[in-house]
Amino acid sequence: MKKVWLLIFVLNVISLGGKAIDSRTFAEVWADSVFGKLTVDEQIGQLIDLKVSPDFSNIEDLVAVIAKYNIGSITLTGGDALATAVLINKLNDLLKVPLYVTAAHDHSLALPMVYPGYLPLPATFVQANDSLLLASTVNRIAKNNHRLGINGITYNPAEIHFNPDEVYFSSRFDGWQSSLFDDYVRHNIAHRMIVNTDLYFDLGSVISPKSLETKNNHEWQEKTRNIQPQWQKNNFFQSVVTIKSLPDLPEGEAIYFYRKIIDPLLWKNLGFAGILAADIGAITHGHPERKNESTIRAVLKLGQTRCILVPIHKWPFQRL
Repeated sequence: MKKVWLLIFVLNVISLGGKAIDSRTFAEVWADSVFGKLTVDEQIGQLIDLKVSPDFSNIEDLVAVIAKYNIGSITLTGGDALATAVLINKLNDLLKVPLYVTAAHDHSLALPMVYPGYLPLPATFVQANDSLLLASTVNRIAKNNHRLGINGITYNPAEIHFNPDEVYFSSRFDGWQSSLFDDYVRHNIAHRMIVNTDLYFDLGSVISPKSLETKNNHEWQEKTRNIQPQWQKNNFFQSVVTIKSLPDLPEGEAIYFYRKIIDPLLWKNLGFAGILAADIGAITHGHPERKNESTIRAVLKLGQTRCILVPIHKWPFQRL
């Protein structure tokens, strides 16, 4: 009898040991299930956000362009409400990944959304703790974007330029004559942000004063405090690129860099806790009483769209 119970015990141990424990977060499981079925070109298409103002005269053209390049998201800058709903529903029937839809500033159907923010902001990179991982990530993005004809993006005042084999960053701030800005970047960021030996990320302009640990911290805060309202008013963090090698895109359309990520696990190591499709709390037009749930409902109600709205678990950087 003892042998029987021993055998049962051993079999149970083997059975339990054979069940692998999945340590992935919900966001990682979701990302794998959604993006794992896409080709590399389709994953790259998920990086693109197209500004649109739908009406019934341009729906078919928009559907053709977005479906061809598997564009991941659209930003509504205005247009007809019914045409917008028709466009979203048509696209969600065609695309492998549900379309991410957001509204730009005060436009588009009076949705309580103004500016969603574009990631990765430079401040996101500040959280990286592995310079090799950071460099490989940035270069991977650069090469993928270069294939699409994206040669640079602008984080005013920083400019990020892409070449086939390297990335370099340059920045200037016209309003500051002091060297404090450059000194802070060089001493506190450059050693972690090097992409090549001569150039560095100039990211101090988007770092919260609370995160500074320099002897000139007070002076830096005073300078920052005076200029922050202008940043917010002018949507300082907006990063815009122009894709010249996609002739099918409407003339003059702006393409916004970065909406969904190519490799979620790689980005997770840079500070992300998963996929960020939307952080509704950051885009409620300065009205904290507008809760996440109501905003999500407003978006989902628009054309009964199946947008993906996956909030990030924690912000990888401090907000200004």
